[in-house]
Amino acid sequence: MNLKKELTKLVEKEVEDIKEKNKVKNIGELIKDELTISTLKNIYDTRDLLLELYDINEESQMKAKLKKYGLDKVFDELSNNHYIAYYNNFEDDDRIVWIIDDLDLNLPVD
Repeated sequence: MNLKKELTKLVEKEVEDIKEKNKVKNIGELIKDELTISTLKNIYDTRDLLLELYDINEESQMKAKLKKYGLDKVFDELSNNHYIAYYNNFEDDDRIVWIIDDLDLNLPVD
């Protein structure tokens, strides 16, 4: 699995879905809506978090989670919960530990 390639496709699909939902032809038209901007930011923050967790696979078991649940489910779990708030609002390294611990409860590997 080439995670960056698959993740790029997933993010592009999410952005296209937002464009279709808002009936716009280009992303520039979406910047007028704060909710849409927030949603787009969440998508890209989720991508960044997932890549960071993948890079520290020994601690996060991200490869096993992706194999067991698939990229779509892992991406949805990260983007639809408090993980992005942890990721964006806490500056210390413990934020990743908290995210890994919570993710293990919601998407256990064992």
